Amino acid sequence: MENFSQYIESSDPIIQQAANDLSAATTDLQVGSITKDEYKELCNDILDESMLASLITDIDRLQEIYSTFKSMTDIVSIITAL
Repeated sequence: MENFSQYIESSDPIIQQAANDLSAATTDLQVGSITKDEYKELCNDILDESMLASLITDIDRLQEIYSTFKSMTDIVSIITAL
């Protein structure tokens, strides 16, 4: 899915994984495999920032991931508004 392609190419594996998962979920939504509500819930789980704090101790990396997740959340919001 091109919406998340710039993030799939990230050098950070956490960002890559989230972008790949979001891309797959978006495809599932578009082909009708999941509902919009299921999509929103799945995306919220994928972009769960509270889980990150327990996994990452490098504050600079954590801030970069938070910023990227915010951008991907914005994309999800646009997709669900369509």
